[in-house]
Amino acid sequence: MTAHTSMNDRIAIFGASLAGAWAFRAWEIEYEIVGFIDNDPDKQGSMYLGKPVYAPEDALRQNIDRIVIASSYSPEIFSQLNALNWPESKVSIDHSPADLGMRSQWDGEHSSRLEAFRSKHQGEDCFILGNGPSLNRMDLSPLNKYYTFGLNKIHLLFSKNAFRPSYHVAINPLVVDQSWIAFNKLDCPSFISFETARDKIAPAPNIHFIHTTHSQGFSEDAMNTICEGSTVTYAALQLAYFMGFKSVYLIGVDHSFQSTGSPNETQTMGASDPNHFDPAYFANQPWQLPDLEGSEFSYRMAKRAYEMRKPPAKIYDGTLDGKLSVFPKIGYEQALDACKKRGGAE
Repeated sequence: MTAHTSMNDRIAIFGASLAGAWAFRAWEIEYEIVGFIDNDPDKQGSMYLGKPVYAPEDALRQNIDRIVIASSYSPEIFSQLNALNWPESKVSIDHSPADLGMRSQWDGEHSSRLEAFRSKHQGEDCFILGNGPSLNRMDLSPLNKYYTFGLNKIHLLFSKNAFRPSYHVAINPLVVDQSWIAFNKLDCPSFISFETARDKIAPAPNIHFIHTTHSQGFSEDAMNTICEGSTVTYAALQLAYFMGFKSVYLIGVDHSFQSTGSPNETQTMGASDPNHFDPAYFANQPWQLPDLEGSEFSYRMAKRAYEMRKPPAKIYDGTLDGKLSVFPKIGYEQALDACKKRGGAE
């Protein structure tokens, strides 16, 4: 993808095929799908998923803001669009159909288990804990009285205090590869990307596989997909929405990293990790550099989705000295007072 997509964009999907259908399913969550584009003359002029199918030359005469390529021939299609003088900045590559067999397997074997979490916490509140070093300056012991989401290697906190999350989320392949044994031992439901974990983690009562996509959007239904959005916090926000939480309080989302390189570049961390609550978090291990711009774009979509909900929901940022500016700020003590406790907690 060469540029971030506006939520007002009118989109055409290049590929009236099964791959295009998966892309349609992911992108229609947030965007208006105008139609499909295909090089097959037999498909041109027909309807697919209720949308018209255009020849490439005809599509460019439509009121389209962006073309999403959903095909294994994306390099050739990208060159074709370039030859037609379609701007590169208005082309996105959809990665969701990379393994349709994997998606079909998830649909058939794992998606139905997520139904138990739909609206389970309707009208309740929760905390989502990022993994920033600011957590070390906070007293986390009160959080056991609240619903909480712990992310990625949150288990590294367990030897330091009595905090235990209500739910766990991990989607990054490097995190899963380094910590899957610990995830298997968690006492809470753990939501893990099926794509990254299916060859490592066997089905278990506490493991709930989610389908994740690199497509932009905010998914309201975890039984469809979860959009990765450049950060695991975004995945947790979508799961919290799916569960019906009304007010979500972020802590430990420092949104500040000591790193040099390009977003999403894989590097090996030195002997001490300065970017997370535990110096051993990624110490001497590979990690991916953050995409702060991409994360902020995703957070804005989450803010919009929550505020447009009926009745409206809200996301607050209670991170100590956090650098994120998307959500309204709230002090940690104030958040503890405002957040509803779990049923029966005093």
